[in-house]
Amino acid sequence: MAGTLDWKRLQIVKILTRLSRLRPGRHSAPTANHGTHGLCLHLVSQLQEPDRDSLLAIQMPLKHRWIERGERMQRKATAVWRGDVKTGKGSLSTESTVLEDTQYSFSTRFENGIGTNPEELLAAAHAACFAMAVSSQLGKVDLRPEKLAATATITFEKVGEHFAISKSHLDLLAQVPDANQSIFEAAVKAAETGCPVSKLFKAEISVDARLELTV
Repeated sequence: MAGTLDWKRLQIVKILTRLSRLRPGRHSAPTANHGTHGLCLHLVSQLQEPDRDSLLAIQMPLKHRWIERGERMQRKATAVWRGDVKTGKGSLSTESTVLEDTQYSFSTRFENGIGTNPEELLAAAHAACFAMAVSSQLGKVDLRPEKLAATATITFEKVGEHFAISKSHLDLLAQVPDANQSIFEAAVKAAETGCPVSKLFKAEISVDARLELTV
């Protein structure tokens, strides 16, 4: 019973912490003579109609705070390889479990075997990052894209005695209401060099971008 009460008190403290971030006048302090359930009901009953920002503050209190604070993030992926390079096989898993024991091998990288390969994953990462970066740049001038379709093509070739990723080419098809060509091109250029994945590549990066007319 004591453990249950401690857990409930912890939840109440969390609720009070979240409510304290709302605007003044949105809640009132609890009284000491309320029971555990009574206190929760009292807090809820004292809330006035919250606006959208207040609701988001309750539902997602810390989800994006790291962005505002400029903190580091770390994402993890694991590769397990078994055997020699040509006949062996590997599996890839990501922390998000989007990839889980996903197959890759020599044939998926240098031929057309079933599975993925590092270059394909790099292409996906570059396309995703670039599309978000373009959206961010457009947002700075109060433009909201309806659709940004980005395709990255990674060139993997032998340079001298070794293989290297020599180029990443980005094709972008954009639908951005109220955007003109000059604003769009400026956003694309800034995203091309500012995209974090672009900064990771020691390779040539090129972009072909087209702005479609929207009704």
